[in-house]
Amino acid sequence: MIHLPPCDTDIFYGDYVNWPTFRDMFSALYKNNLRLSPVEKLYYLLQKTKGEAHNIIRTCPLTNDGFALAWQNLEDRFENKRVLINAQLKILFNISAVIRETGPNLKNLQRTINDCITNLSLLNVNTDSWHLKNKDRVYEYGFCVLYIFINNSF
Repeated sequence: MIHLPPCDTDIFYGDYVNWPTFRDMFSALYKNNLRLSPVEKLYYLLQKTKGEAHNIIRTCPLTNDGFALAWQNLEDRFENKRVLINAQLKILFNISAVIRETGPNLKNLQRTINDCITNLSLLNVNTDSWHLKNKDRVYEYGFCVLYIFINNSF
């Protein structure tokens, strides 16, 4: 039998960028867990939220009916596709210019770009046309954005 390390979700503070990860992890570990009663799920939800996210659900009664209300309140606030897309674009367009072209700096820049593009794709944003044509070569979006950031010190 394989023994896996315990899996848990991070605290959710109400950041739109972190909502999809929190939603999916909390659902997998708690919300969809048939062994937990709704009031237990609400207890865990209260433990796993802080700040704005916690304020949205803290007034829900700690009862079996309270969990559905609390989860719906979070979904109503954070399941906003336009805001989720905007949050990814904000990260993408606010990336700091690379001052020194070192391996770690370029890897970090590329990772940030790829993460944003992946997250936008998961939100059904078509990024297929995000490419750069240069003479006879076509560069895909990741290289295009990397090229722009390296060659333009904003």
